[in-house]
Amino acid sequence: MNTDNINNSFNNLSLREKVILGLVAIIASYSIIDIVLTQSVTSENTRVLNDIEQLKNTIILTGIDIESAQNITGKNPADKNRKQLLNLQNEIDQLTQQIKQKSSAFIKASTTHKALDYIINNPLVPIRDLTKKNARPLFENKGKKNDQLSRYQYQEININFSSGYLNNLEYIYYLENNPWGLIIDKLIYESNEAGGQVEINLHTISVGSL
Repeated sequence: MNTDNINNSFNNLSLREKVILGLVAIIASYSIIDIVLTQSVTSENTRVLNDIEQLKNTIILTGIDIESAQNITGKNPADKNRKQLLNLQNEIDQLTQQIKQKSSAFIKASTTHKALDYIINNPLVPIRDLTKKNARPLFENKGKKNDQLSRYQYQEININFSSGYLNNLEYIYYLENNPWGLIIDKLIYESNEAGGQVEINLHTISVGSL
């Protein structure tokens, strides 16, 4: 079948049939597109979090050096020891500042309710069901508690809705372009006469203040 025949066949379809074909194509490719986009965002988040963890480890090691320098300074208050202590304290200040800058990639814990408002109070589809799991620490607490790491929380959200084809599609785009750090992990679309029923699993990472 040549291109002209394909175009003619498509043009002869009703609007509903065209929309259905469009949705089938989008849903078929969504998993691939979503994997690429999500992996890209997730990889960036992972990179930032790894950077933060490395900075945290450096702060811990620098803190040990400071303790050592303080002990030495106490016994031998030489200028070079005081200078070393001051340098180490400045280093910690710089590392803490870097952590703050990197943390800007995530939403503030105080604004997580706005992410939920964005999901629910939309002009496109009525959300039939929303399940929010309890936020959990993003990092495992291994031994000594670290205030910097305990600030990061991982929140899972599951939503179900049912609407017309175009509204469902627009809402998916609406979620993908959200300003609240919501990442789509999984999307299930079941077509029906009215349009379709959709289930979406999302997550967001928030960072609290010290």
